[in-house]
This record gives sequence, C-alpha cells and structure tokens, in this order.
Amino acid sequence: MKTVYLVSASKVKRRNFEELLGGHGMDVESIDVPMNEVQDVDVRVVSRLKAAEAARLTGLRPLLVDDTGLELPDLMGAPGALLKPLLTHGGVALIDRMCRSYQTNGMCRARYVCAITMVETDRTIEVFGDMSGVLDFAGAGPVSAEVRDCSGLFRATAAGPTLLEHAADVGSAAYLHRASAVNALVGQLS
Repeated sequence: MKTVYLVSASKVKRRNFEELLGGHGMDVESIDVPMNEVQDVDVRVVSRLKAAEAARLTGLRPLLVDDTGLELPDLMGAPGALLKPLLTHGGVALIDRMCRSYQTNGMCRARYVCAITMVETDRTIEVFGDMSGVLDFAGAGPVSAEVRDCSGLFRATAAGPTLLEHAADVGSAAYLHRASAVNALVGQLS
C-alpha cells in the first residue's frame, strides 16, 4: 500500500480518508503540522496555501490537505471556509441568525464544499467536491450556541435525512462533498 500523509489531527477526517482511499491501495497516516491558520472564504485557496506550507515544512510526499466549508448562496457563498470560527464563536445559532431572512419554513439553501490538494514529488493536484441541500433549522437537530457542527441540520433534500443521520447509516460515503473530491483525486492519480 502507498502511504499518503494527511495533514490533520482530526480523527474523524482521518477515518473518512481511510475509508475513501483504502480501496484504492492507499494507507492514510495523519500528521499534525503547526501552521498559520489561513483565513479565506474559498476552500480552494485555504487548501492550496496550507498544502504548500505543510509540504515546505515537512518534506513529506505525497502530502494531502483538505479543507471543507459551508456555502450559503443567499450570503454570496459565506461563510465557506470560515465556518469553523463562526461556529466556535456562536454555534449553529449564529448561522441561523445570519440566514434567517432567507429561510423558508425554517430552511435555507446550503452547499457543503471540499477542496483537496495533494503535493507529490513532481506535481500538485487540486480537486473539488460539493453537495447541495438545505440547512433545516426548524425540523432537524438543536439550534444553539453550544452546537458546533452543521451536519445535524444539513439535508441533501428537504425531506431526507440529515447528514449526521445519513452518516450513521452509511459512514464516510455520506459526506458526498469529500467523497466526490476524493473520487476526483483518484481519477487524477490513475
């Protein structure tokens, strides 16, 4: 198996990548690389800059960085890659307030996005995946400042299961934004 170095301390992210890449002959090893936090709405920019810095700092190849975000079309794509600081500050209650005037029946349009950058010895590959749906503030999980994850509110279809419910049934494949980016990556590696 080929070892891919995933720049992340997240056990969930590592498990996702192990499930998604394992069937393609890749073993995932997580590495925690202290870096400056890149601040940009566009996940592609964040992934690209983090990958370049991690590659420079570690010298490891192939090195994989992913960045995910949540785009709200009615907010011109914000918060995007800035989702984590917003959730840290005010939880999903802050996201609810930000898009309240755009909600219909407690729902607003949303798109989970994922950018992956892989740095190899001789090239850099950048891929993107997304999953459109709605944030359901009325009928899904709790909406509070303490909840720091939108997957309990996100539905690919208004009447479908939340991303969290779907993941409990099918695992990492439920995270279609990351899975589609990984599929694009595997296609580039073939």
